[in-house]
Amino acid sequence: MVELKELSVNQLVQLAKDCNIKLKGRLKADKIKEIANSGIGEGKLQELFNKYYKPKKPIKRKPTKKGSTLTTRVVLLEKQVKYIMDKISSVELIISQLKPEKKGLSGNEYENIKRKILSLIKPGRSMTIDELYQIKEFKNYSPEKLGKAIDDLVDEELFDVSEGGSKLRIHDNIGRIIRR
Repeated sequence: MVELKELSVNQLVQLAKDCNIKLKGRLKADKIKEIANSGIGEGKLQELFNKYYKPKKPIKRKPTKKGSTLTTRVVLLEKQVKYIMDKISSVELIISQLKPEKKGLSGNEYENIKRKILSLIKPGRSMTIDELYQIKEFKNYSPEKLGKAIDDLVDEELFDVSEGGSKLRIHDNIGRIIRR
């Protein structure tokens, strides 16, 4: 017996037109009954079924390799971490730009601190934070303000930092600044 239920509704309608059958049913099951009860011979019905039936191709899936999947996931995680770190840096920059103004340090004073530090330390030389605070011009500024200026100079790739032998520290780990 021909499995008409394997055909789609459109295919059933086409099959009925070829046999001059007017379908009245709205549902697929009704259309199948009408075609089956129309008196078409089994051979003719099988021939029309073969004409319209197109078997669905099975979906071929590539075998997954756990190593490549894991590598892909690690790469995606690295990209997400980089994105988050960039966002944090931009927020910290915005906050740090607001802090000097809130604490009474104008933009010009802030730039002056950076210029003074640059002029004091020549390329290839270094200075401890203790030595920096002993300079008369820097005694008026808080460690946070000097730390912010040093952070910006490091971000601008003008200085490197180390723990160097200093009693005073900026951010609990910077004891020496080194001019590039």
